[in-house]
Amino acid sequence: MSEISHTSRGWLAFFGLIECVLLVMFAISLGMTLTIGTPKSVSKQLQTAPASVKINQSLNTELVNQAKTAGIALPENTQLVSLKQSKQLTDQAVMASADFQKTLDTTALVTSLTTTINQQAAKAQQHPGASRVAQVTQSLSKDMTLLMQSGWGAAYGMLVLMMQTTTIVTAVLGVIILLLMRLSAHSWQRFLRVTGRLTYIIGIGGGLLSIAAGMPSLSAQWSIGGSPMGIVSQLMQAYAPLWQRVAGIVIVIGLCGAGLSYLFRNKQK
Repeated sequence: MSEISHTSRGWLAFFGLIECVLLVMFAISLGMTLTIGTPKSVSKQLQTAPASVKINQSLNTELVNQAKTAGIALPENTQLVSLKQSKQLTDQAVMASADFQKTLDTTALVTSLTTTINQQAAKAQQHPGASRVAQVTQSLSKDMTLLMQSGWGAAYGMLVLMMQTTTIVTAVLGVIILLLMRLSAHSWQRFLRVTGRLTYIIGIGGGLLSIAAGMPSLSAQWSIGGSPMGIVSQLMQAYAPLWQRVAGIVIVIGLCGAGLSYLFRNKQK
């Protein structure tokens, strides 16, 4: 059993390459599922400063611009939506998206926004009619509907489902490939040595990438889908430690497998 034919070596190498690909996909999808693929966790991060502040500022800036378009001139720093309201809207949008909902109930926000616009306009000695105010509130509802139906609101639910599915499928296929590798290796010692080394090498690579992902200097300027600058960086810095732990677990499993191979070799002697 100490020798293995060239054919078996070829099959072992072939299945080993497939296992590497599946292990990489499994580790990435598992790490993403535990972080970005968890709606409550994402919502919590987006409601934490500085992300929550940036979302609130971006929303208010857009509403002030919409008001100007409707003929209501307001100061640029006017706060039409409070930080608490923007946090609630963010949580509602994330949870609805994960549940594949295509619309958001903005009735309460629109009512509050209508009152706030009239109050802020009165301070500026303006008296906009109901139709002008309605243009602003309707633009908010329209933008949120567009976000949920064709923007990140539509994509996030599919992203969560895709990551969960990938985790399950790669885990099942990985077990099957491991069984085929065991048959090709013809011995536990060779099987554990090959799979153990492949596993901890991939784990080390994943650990280095997760460390790099958590570095603010590398992700500070990233922006996805028009999101305010810095939000992606905050998410990556928050989730990098968990990704590093996943990589660490992969390394430990690989080292344990490689170590066990030496015990089997000693027994065979």
